[in-house]
Amino acid sequence: MDTSCACLASLVTHFREEEERCDSISRVCADIEHKVRQFLIPPLHTQPIEEYTAALERAYLPVVEDLRECYKQLSGLVPPTLYHKYRDHWRTHVQRQVQAMALLHFLQTNALVPHADAQQAVCGGYLALELDDYLCGVASLPADLANLSVALAIRGAYAFVVQAHAFVVELHAAFQQLNLKNDALRRRFDGIKYDVKRLEQMVYDLRIRSLVPPPPAAHAK
Repeated sequence: MDTSCACLASLVTHFREEEERCDSISRVCADIEHKVRQFLIPPLHTQPIEEYTAALERAYLPVVEDLRECYKQLSGLVPPTLYHKYRDHWRTHVQRQVQAMALLHFLQTNALVPHADAQQAVCGGYLALELDDYLCGVASLPADLANLSVALAIRGAYAFVVQAHAFVVELHAAFQQLNLKNDALRRRFDGIKYDVKRLEQMVYDLRIRSLVPPPPAAHAK
């Protein structure tokens, strides 16, 4: 076999290995997609917020452990030099997982989950949690909080609506400080303003009915 044919033969081997790698990655990502679907907010809105949070913990945390095993498998399949080539296979699933973990973290702490904590909770250290994926997941949290606020307000959990409103307003202001170049992330950010308006309207309706305290008066100069 001459040199040119030998080079082509080596490429055949390369493409065969690449195809096998893609198939393996696709199988793992299909498993991830199946598990991430379990992060849909369960119909627990009839429960008090404390029971709702505990129910989310019971629903989410076992799935998180299973997903870490999937990410461990991916880390063995994807060489570091090819990470960004294959990242699109799992990035939307990671974003949905960040969204779910951000909701749970807020319900537990009334605060935003930090990037480092989200990376450990989501990927277990096996894969990097890109900032764009973290921010996309976080930018979807306000819609969850607005929907949850509606359900909880019906049950008289008015304080939660006020807390969610204050948090979303602060989160929206923080996003405004970022120079967002990712189109998908910018679209997610643009949607936050509608969640702010929904929560503002709910808080306004509660205040005119004297169901929550009025906002603190501004200090006189």
